[in-house]
Amino acid sequence: MGALEIELIFNRKDFEEIYFNENQGYYFKSKANRKAFLYLALSIIIFSFILYYNFEDSSGTLVPLFFSGIIVLFCLKDFTEVSSKTWELRRKVRQYLDSVEKYKSHRIILNDEDFKIIQDDNIHIEKWSDIKSSDITKSFVHMVSTTETYLVPKNSMSNDEFMKFKKFIETKTNPKIYA
Repeated sequence: MGALEIELIFNRKDFEEIYFNENQGYYFKSKANRKAFLYLALSIIIFSFILYYNFEDSSGTLVPLFFSGIIVLFCLKDFTEVSSKTWELRRKVRQYLDSVEKYKSHRIILNDEDFKIIQDDNIHIEKWSDIKSSDITKSFVHMVSTTETYLVPKNSMSNDEFMKFKKFIETKTNPKIYA
């Protein structure tokens, strides 16, 4: 197979759609955060009802109020831990995209021995033998090597170039292909 050279078009939105698909970047909508948020909201509602009825009935005991308060605190701790992971993901993605956005030109050159990613004057060469895994979806190609992780969105090139790129990756790696 001959060499394939593709001029990539960097669009931050394309990467954000991939990194934050299925609401991964949202604090209240993501699958990871949704359950913790629901438990927190439910525990606050229950605590509020217990608090209200405790003050309505002044002869009541404070034990249910105390236990429901502890449950609220545990749910708050759980939600905070899960949300911090989302915050960390958003921070790392933003940081990475800011660093890539500084380059004016992006190219990828694939040949039989390796592939090169050229960003302005910076050249990164990766041998095919160093690729540990690869995934091909309808919207991007993802490769993991021993040193780096590569994500190439479909929208960064023409449809024809993406088809050639996918075929090249299929012949050089053993990708998982998702429809």
